[in-house]
Amino acid sequence: MKKTVPQCISKSMDPIAGQLSNTIAAKLAAVEGTLKESITKLVKSKNLTDAVVRATADTLQGPIQAAYREAFQSVVLPAFEKSCQSMFQQINDTFKQGTQECDYLEEAVMHLDHSDPITRDHMGSVMNQVRQKLFQFLQVEPHNTLSKPARRLMIMLQGLVTPGMT
Repeated sequence: MKKTVPQCISKSMDPIAGQLSNTIAAKLAAVEGTLKESITKLVKSKNLTDAVVRATADTLQGPIQAAYREAFQSVVLPAFEKSCQSMFQQINDTFKQGTQECDYLEEAVMHLDHSDPITRDHMGSVMNQVRQKLFQFLQVEPHNTLSKPARRLMIMLQGLVTPGMT
């Protein structure tokens, strides 16, 4: 009995095991198809896409801002400072040159030899031309830093030019 009962049970279970195996395989295939379809729909769903995008944006926002801030501070800002420094140096040099030219013109007028007949003949017209140019400059650039020396020179020229010199 110990030998025959297990053999009988084993023989009677073989068809059931095969049938059970086939049923399980069919159910797994159906579940696999349904699972693939559901995952495909889920991946293509707008809600999932939006959620992934929001999560990615939230996660990357801090590091991206830090990277931009670091790049700005280490590259853009130093280059901008260097450019501004160069520009202000050029403006300063130009201002100094303009001031020196105005001082030179003032000194040249002060040291004219009024006794020289050629100087006397041309001094009036030259002074009037210089005054006209200074007047034009002051009209166009009334608040320029060179306006004050230009006004001073114009007043000085007005005192030097007499009605008989023009």
